[in-house]
Amino acid sequence: MRTYWIWLALLGAAWVSTLMEAASNAAMLAPRLMGSAIFFAAYFISPLLRAKPLLLTINLSAASIAASVVLWPESSGTANPYTILVFTLLAGKAVFRLPQAHAWFAGVVTVLSAMAPAVAQYPSLPPVYLALYAVMLAAGLIVFRMSWKRGEEAEARNEALLSEYRKMKRRVASDEELARQEERAQIGREIQA
Repeated sequence: MRTYWIWLALLGAAWVSTLMEAASNAAMLAPRLMGSAIFFAAYFISPLLRAKPLLLTINLSAASIAASVVLWPESSGTANPYTILVFTLLAGKAVFRLPQAHAWFAGVVTVLSAMAPAVAQYPSLPPVYLALYAVMLAAGLIVFRMSWKRGEEAEARNEALLSEYRKMKRRVASDEELARQEERAQIGREIQA
């Protein structure tokens, strides 16, 4: 539960920083806040969709698109560097919660959402930087996923070994008890004889 609050705090800090950077036009503040509500609604619905990977993929992709729309730069403004943090957190959540193919799809949608302002000739981080960042983030997330899966597999093996050890210990104890009972019965027969 603590990791949930840490992720939420990171997302909240990134989102507030991004909105403060993008909120130079007061007329755009209301639509941006409405879009923020849509983004956070999608974000908070995602734990409910954990058992359904396809719906979670659609949800995280929609959150990525909503973030792109809400944080869309003004044509006269400058590039907002904080948006990359929001997209990074979404990509991390996709890798952590989704199967590999679904995570790749959500990651591609996130990268396209991050590059959309540059393609539309709006102020943005350089596309080469975004592409390089996406490749480095993908490499880091792949390594994380591999080590996380190995850790889960090792934990499952250890749990199976511990369970087997406990069964064996119970079996040995019950076998010893049966041997003692047989021994007592044998001694009782010898005494009677």
